[in-house]
Amino acid sequence: PDEGSGYDHYQAEFAGGEIEGQAVFKGANGDRFEGQMKNSEIHGYGIYITAEGARYDGEFKDGLPEGEGISTATNGEMYQGGFKAGKFHGQGTLIDAKGEYFSGRFENDEPNGPGRWEGTDGSQYEGGLRNGEPHGPGVYTAPNGDVFMAQFVDGLAQGTVILIRANGERVEQVWKDGKEVK
Repeated sequence: PDEGSGYDHYQAEFAGGEIEGQAVFKGANGDRFEGQMKNSEIHGYGIYITAEGARYDGEFKDGLPEGEGISTATNGEMYQGGFKAGKFHGQGTLIDAKGEYFSGRFENDEPNGPGRWEGTDGSQYEGGLRNGEPHGPGVYTAPNGDVFMAQFVDGLAQGTVILIRANGERVEQVWKDGKEVK
């Protein structure tokens, strides 16, 4: 059959009825893959491009991204780093669709562990994260230059917060659930 006739197309080596080694795949849905396959599964290095334009360039295991790779989504989000079972995992750098930047540890697609985040408005956070939220000791710099040094719990400042205003004034405050206690 001709390409585009509703069939998947493979150009590959077969061994024992399974695809083994270097392969090129063109799906009936418009997806494309070029790289290594084992037991008819994507396994090893390869490049996968969806019909919509999302792209993954890197290591695969059992058909999913695993190891080091670069992923670019159709909305422009770009991630470079570790993958496990198809999800961001390990050390990596993410630039999201809004242009915000995060570099640090990932687990299950979310920032988890130490890292650095930069917002498009000039704000920054450096410290611990859990499930994408500040968690543990961290330093947040507001767009106006004020610096907050605090202990965070699920994204909210807790306990003693040291605030160094952009003009150099140093203030010590007590916060609970992300708000100053008066």
